Amino acid sequence: MPIDNVPPPIRESMFALAIAFLVACLGRLIWHVEEVRRKQRKFWSLLLVYELTIAIAMAVVGQGVADYLGLTGWPHTAAIGVLAYLGPKGTEAALRTYLGSRRK
Repeated sequence: MPIDNVPPPIRESMFALAIAFLVACLGRLIWHVEEVRRKQRKFWSLLLVYELTIAIAMAVVGQGVADYLGLTGWPHTAAIGVLAYLGPKGTEAALRTYLGSRRK
């Protein structure tokens, strides 16, 4: 098999990237379904492509944040999912709230 020829550290990185992308897609899908329930959008639309690009970006951001915080295992995966669910605007709002409360 071609995957057997890949060195273990690279194989592990590829697996971690795939898991991060999958979890981010699930997080964005949950958010999208909630928008559909509120009748803010239709389920099958071009907005799904937009959500896919957000999932990719938030997977990278979530991976970086989880690594920065030193998270491993399920907490690492959960951090990616939560950040993907929040999306860019939700993450910004959460950071503003957190940083605003720390300054006082």
